[in-house]
Amino acid sequence: MSNKTFVNGYVLFECNEGKFLVDTGSPVSFSDKGGITVCGTRYSVSPQIQGKDQLYVSNKVGVSVNGLLGMDILSRYPIVFDYANDRLSIGERLVAGTPIESYSFMRMVGIVARVGGRSVNLLLDTGAVTNYISSEYTNGCPIVGAVEDFSPLLDYDTFKTKLYEMPMEVADRQLTIQF
Repeated sequence: MSNKTFVNGYVLFECNEGKFLVDTGSPVSFSDKGGITVCGTRYSVSPQIQGKDQLYVSNKVGVSVNGLLGMDILSRYPIVFDYANDRLSIGERLVAGTPIESYSFMRMVGIVARVGGRSVNLLLDTGAVTNYISSEYTNGCPIVGAVEDFSPLLDYDTFKTKLYEMPMEVADRQLTIQF
């Protein structure tokens, strides 16, 4: 199942119940429709998480969504994020491109990368507007700005963080990433 899906830096998924924020950093899903259908299977989910509902998420991502698709459902399927072609595939195997070795950590997706010349285990959080890394890796890196982010799992509404730019290597590809 695939959709045109990258909006405002977020990954979106459309199904029978509507449009959902794909959040690989969230252990749970929720829907204002009481369920989410993925690859022909309907999963019953709560209408909110810790008092946060689809209106909260819609406001934060800048597009109307019906909820959040988290790892409780996503972990059951292979997932392909094809940023170059603006495409998300759930339940399909990669047929072209560069696969990235991944692992599971507390129901979240982890990848191994090289940052600042060191091997680092990183969590892939598609629900975050930016990337996060320990300050021990950002020492000496240029600050290139700041960004406001949110998490429906935190008690406070939003938070602001500095952005640092640094080189990173993933699957033999050299990238410049902001953390």
